[in-house]
Amino acid sequence: MVHFNQALLAKQGWRILQSPDSLIAKLYKARYFPRCDFLDAEVTKGASYAWRSIMHGKNLLRRGVRYRVGTGAHISAWRDPWVPLPIHFKPFSSPALGYEELRVCDLMVENDYEWNIPLLEALFTPMEVGIIASIPLSLRGADDSFVWHYDKRGNYGVRSGYHVARLDDGRSDRASSSNGSYGINATYWKIIWGANIPPKVRVFIWRLLRGILPTRRALSHKVSLLDSNCLFCNHALEDGLHLFRDCDVTTCFWVCTKLGLLAKNVAASCVEDWVLNVIEKLDGNQRCAFFMALWVIWSERNNVLWNESFFCASNAAQWASKFLEEYQQFHVHGNAKGRREKTKWQNPPSGRLKVNVDGSYRADYGDGGVGVVIRDENGMCLAALARYFPHASSALHMEAEACRAGLLLAIHQDMTVIDVESDCSLVVTALQRDVEDRSEIGRIIDDCKSYLTSFHSIQVSHIFREANGVANR
Repeated sequence: MVHFNQALLAKQGWRILQSPDSLIAKLYKARYFPRCDFLDAEVTKGASYAWRSIMHGKNLLRRGVRYRVGTGAHISAWRDPWVPLPIHFKPFSSPALGYEELRVCDLMVENDYEWNIPLLEALFTPMEVGIIASIPLSLRGADDSFVWHYDKRGNYGVRSGYHVARLDDGRSDRASSSNGSYGINATYWKIIWGANIPPKVRVFIWRLLRGILPTRRALSHKVSLLDSNCLFCNHALEDGLHLFRDCDVTTCFWVCTKLGLLAKNVAASCVEDWVLNVIEKLDGNQRCAFFMALWVIWSERNNVLWNESFFCASNAAQWASKFLEEYQQFHVHGNAKGRREKTKWQNPPSGRLKVNVDGSYRADYGDGGVGVVIRDENGMCLAALARYFPHASSALHMEAEACRAGLLLAIHQDMTVIDVESDCSLVVTALQRDVEDRSEIGRIIDDCKSYLTSFHSIQVSHIFREANGVANR
C-alpha cells in the first residue's frame, strides 16, 4: 500500500508536469518553486501537507521521467535526463573540457534536425552514440517535453509507477508475469498462454509457476494448520513437488494418462522446474494434455479436502482426457483454423496515386532502411525512394520513418490525391488517432500528421505484407 499510495501521488505530479498552465500548477509554482522547474522543487519549511505528499510522489516520478527531444534547446546534454537508458537517463560519459555547458541542440547539425554523428563519436562511447543517434527527431522542430520511460506510449500510469516503486525498493523482481517474470523464460509463458486449453486451466498453471498455489505447506507459513500432510497419501508434507510428482497416488495417475508419464524420472528441485522440464519433453497437444492433467490433480485434491470424495487415478485420467477433447472440439485453436487467403496489391482508383511504404530493421547491427514506391492507376511507377539508416532503435521506428519519407516524397512531387499503404498496423493506427503521441515514434508521427494537411485528399490504410512486396524489396 505504501508503493501504491506513492504511485497515486506521482500521478498528481505528472499532471502538474504536463499541464503547467493549469490553475493548481500555477498556484504551486508561485508558492513553492517560482525559480526552478517542478522536478527540481524541494520541500520548504512550512509547506502544506498536500505539497509534501506531492513531493513524495515526485521522488518516484524522477525515476522514470525523461525528456523527449524536440529542438533540444532546453536540455542540458550532461545534467538532464534525456537518453533512453534506464535508471538515471543521463550519459555515462563525463563532459569533455570546454563542453560542460553543452545543450542537446548543439549535438545536432546546425540548421538541420539531424544528429551530428562525428561530434557524438568524439564525446560519447560507441554504445551511447548508437542509442542517441537512433532517437527520432522532428523535421519541423518541436518543443522539448517530458515522457514516462516505462510506458510504450510515454504516459505515466499508476500501474507502471507502482511496479517502478517496488522494483526500486528491491522487492519486485517478479512484478510482471508478462515479461518472463519469476525467473521463467518468456518462451514458456508463450507456450502456456497460447495452449488450447480452458482459460481457468491456463490461470491455474500461471499460479502454479508463480508459486502462489495454496498447498498445505504454503498455507502453514501464513496460518497454523493442525495437519500439513498430503491429502492423497498422508505420508509426507504437501508441497507442490510432492503433490504433482512424488506422491505415489499421483505417480499412478500419470501412468494412467495418455502421456504415460513417469513423473519421478524427471529431475527437478522444485515444482516450477519440474513443470518446465516436462514441457521441454512434450510437443504441442501433449503439453495441453499435461496442463489439463495438472489441473485435474488439483481439482481432485480439493474435492478430497472439501467434499470428502475419493481419488481414483484411472477415473481422473479419463476425465482429464475427455474434458480436453470436448473443449478442443468446440474451441478450434487459431493455428488449426483455415488460413487467410493471400491478398494482392490493388491499383488505385482512377485519378488517385498509391504510395506504398515499408521499413526494415536489423537488431544485430542496430541499423535499418526504408522503401517507398508511388504508382498510378495503371500500376506505373512514378517515383521511388530507398534510404539506409545506420542507426535505428526498432522495427517500429523504421516503419514510421518509411511513412514520413513516403509523404515527403509525394509532397516534393506535387502529388495531392494519394492513398498511403503500410503493413504496420501500429503506425496506421497512430496516424488515425487524434491524440498526442508520446511514444518512441511520437515525433515522426507528429510530422506525418502535419504533412497530411498538405494533400487535397489522402487515405492511410493497413495492408498485409504480401500486398506490399515492392516497397518491401
